[in-house]
Amino acid sequence: FCEIPTPEEMQAILTVFSGAPIYYWHDVGHAQIYENLGFFKHKALLDRFKQRMLGIHLHDIDGIDDHRAPLKGRFDFNLLKPYVKKETLKVLEPHYPATAEEIIRGQRYLKKLLK
Repeated sequence: FCEIPTPEEMQAILTVFSGAPIYYWHDVGHAQIYENLGFFKHKALLDRFKQRMLGIHLHDIDGIDDHRAPLKGRFDFNLLKPYVKKETLKVLEPHYPATAEEIIRGQRYLKKLLK
């Protein structure tokens, strides 16, 4: 298995451990990179694992450059609205050079969008 499982690897993990407290954690940037490279569609991944999704890493992306502050890339966060529930664990995952102001602005945007 890769450190970022393919959809088939993730399905195998969830099947083998069916009934165990093992869930899917969605990473916006990693899923979008896979789509941008032509491997699979981001939405297809969400559709496939939505019933087992416990949480989500939220960050923006431009091409294959991820971990940007929300609103500092090209990802359309509206894609997530049908999948992210009130109880879904949400973790912002921007990295340097994101500034505190950019992260706060992005957090406010996502909080309003994904309420």
